[in-house]
Amino acid sequence: MQLTTVPLAANQAGRIALALGPHRWLKSPCFFGVWIRGAVDPALLGRALDQLVRRHSALRYRIDPDRQMAVCEPPDGWPLRIADLRGSDVPTRLAAELDALRAPFPLGSAPLRRAVLVRCTDTLALLGIAVDHIVFDGASVSPFLRDLERLCGGAPDVDGPDVDGPDVDGSDVDGSDVEGSDVEGSDVEGSDYTTFGAREAAWLSGPDGTAGLAYWRRQVPAAGPFSTGPLRRDGPARPAVHWSRDITTAHRRPFVPLVAALTRALRRRQPDAPLGLVFPISRRVWPGTRHAIGYYNNRVYLELPHDPSPDSLLPSVREAVSRALQHSVVPFEALLPPDEYDRRPAAPYLFLNVTDDPRSPALPGAETEFTWLTPGGVPATIHGITLICLVRPTGLMLDAVYDPGRVDGPALESVLEETATMMAGVR
Repeated sequence: MQLTTVPLAANQAGRIALALGPHRWLKSPCFFGVWIRGAVDPALLGRALDQLVRRHSALRYRIDPDRQMAVCEPPDGWPLRIADLRGSDVPTRLAAELDALRAPFPLGSAPLRRAVLVRCTDTLALLGIAVDHIVFDGASVSPFLRDLERLCGGAPDVDGPDVDGPDVDGSDVDGSDVEGSDVEGSDVEGSDYTTFGAREAAWLSGPDGTAGLAYWRRQVPAAGPFSTGPLRRDGPARPAVHWSRDITTAHRRPFVPLVAALTRALRRRQPDAPLGLVFPISRRVWPGTRHAIGYYNNRVYLELPHDPSPDSLLPSVREAVSRALQHSVVPFEALLPPDEYDRRPAAPYLFLNVTDDPRSPALPGAETEFTWLTPGGVPATIHGITLICLVRPTGLMLDAVYDPGRVDGPALESVLEETATMMAGVR
């Protein structure tokens, strides 16, 4: 079988550069789990994992760092390792199993996936999954679990990608807050990531892609990465600090009010400095991509308004978000020259992510519960401050992870506390 190569976006290539550079920094994989209470059939789970590898080409990638390409290997199955902890010191051995699951994948290794079934008692087990972040984004977890459920429930085996027909979803933010977020009139299939990459490249050669790329060539130098100003420190790296707070009970994704509150809190401390916010938006705006597995994240810059007055701030932020979303489908990371776009700026930057918990898969004869398997020591990015807005049925939680050697923790947490106070009234 002939191997297929897939170009890497600059965000993926940047991780290769970090791994090969002086920091030798490997990003942790995307790891998650499903607690299973009741009957557990390892053979059934193993067959489902094998079929997932056949169905989704991204799960078969290995990275060629020299050529900065992903190479799609032929289907070779996905072994499910069994760890039987029954009758032992379960907490200690479970922690060791999870540490092994979460370990970064060595650069150039293959396969870039792990699976372990940890049997804790006769009626309780944990299915743990880890996939290298360079080929698997967080939004891939939901279609992964959906397919796992279908395959364990008796869905027929297939040899190619699962295609559910057109499914256009404009963004990871609430459409009621953002206008112009959908891509209309597209007939491009994107249900398999390898196919998506080829079709996207063809789209970029047309008038829409050319116009979108021109837009980002104008915008990126003006906005640039967020400079943390007085939040910055220049000390040596230290263990990461994790800050977390429930900030609103709103049962939706109030992304625009959150950006407005964050902007106002930051502007109180540096009213005249140019500020920009980096946040990921899913490239799952193509038909089929919402149900696909692969690296569909992109980075979008927002230049934050200077005027922090309540009357003008929210409309200004809404306009900036809407304008960015209209052009978000362009993979500008891969196409803009390095002197115009550097995802690893020397100064710290602020990165905002909006996500929610995937639905637990239904498995025969068992109750299940999804878990992100968050480690005890959450790693910080090399230079940045990572903010995660976790959308839950009970409201919105804001998490921050930062390196106190590079970021002024008290100043940052003061900004976050003020943001949480302003968000408390959002409904």
